[in-house]
Amino acid sequence: MTKKTKTIKVAILSSEPLGWGSGKHYFPVILNNYKWETKDSIYSFSTDYIYDREIRKGKLNVLNYDVFLVPGGGVGDGEAVVKGFYTSLKVRKWKKQIRKFIKDGGGFVGICGGAAMFTDLDTDPGKKPTSFLERQYSKSGVGISCVKHYYKDLAFPLFYPFQKSHPEKIGATAYVFSFAPGLTKYGKYIHSGGVPTDFVLTKDNPIFSDYPKDTLRIRWWGGPGLTAPKNCDREVKTLAYYPDKDLSENSKTKIYAWIYKGGIIGIFKAFLKSFSISKKTALEVINGKISLEEAIEKDKKRK
Repeated sequence: MTKKTKTIKVAILSSEPLGWGSGKHYFPVILNNYKWETKDSIYSFSTDYIYDREIRKGKLNVLNYDVFLVPGGGVGDGEAVVKGFYTSLKVRKWKKQIRKFIKDGGGFVGICGGAAMFTDLDTDPGKKPTSFLERQYSKSGVGISCVKHYYKDLAFPLFYPFQKSHPEKIGATAYVFSFAPGLTKYGKYIHSGGVPTDFVLTKDNPIFSDYPKDTLRIRWWGGPGLTAPKNCDREVKTLAYYPDKDLSENSKTKIYAWIYKGGIIGIFKAFLKSFSISKKTALEVINGKISLEEAIEKDKKRK
């Protein structure tokens, strides 16, 4: 019996509107030509970068793609900030095209800021968005999901003028900027961050149904929580839950709010140091035909 072959076409959002880089180039390396088999079918992934202007022109549709994937960092968080300017005609058209793709049957995968970009902001009961970031994230939602992303507080440390009196308002962004590029004790370069978090798994789904443990340790780097309403008009399944104890209260994962005092010179020095380490660690990650560097160059030419 010949098995049917199905290629799942993934559109990876690649616009980085604030100039903040992201890990978008790793997704083709991981996904392209990845295959798995079922009893009667063979599945594989193929990926393609897609940009804001192409989405506005209608390229994101179910004839071209099966799934729309939005990475975090400079893509997801950058878009969450920029698309908060909801009165812009370009923004409204961009959101309209994404909504149409999903209503027509397309899938959506949002990672970290990509999940925040797609959903509306949820905060504590009775609390309204106050900082610039909170207002932008609140208005950036595409408006098609009943799930919301949760941040108790959200402010950018460099630009929040009241952080000396209210350091707690920095919230999850304190974790985003809590990394220090350098060498590990084993002599390896790192330019990453986050804290190891044990997420509690649910087993009533095919992804974790046969996983032997009840928790899975995942590096958390300031991404949002996701909340679903009690009464939802569609089926919602949760794969994993954050730990019951707040990360900021756990002695193993808590960090302390900080105040930036380095000025423009400090930002410039940090940029040079990060760029130097990134350049040293940009080793080729080969996926049969293309390296990570080649993928980056291809992305630059396409822009």
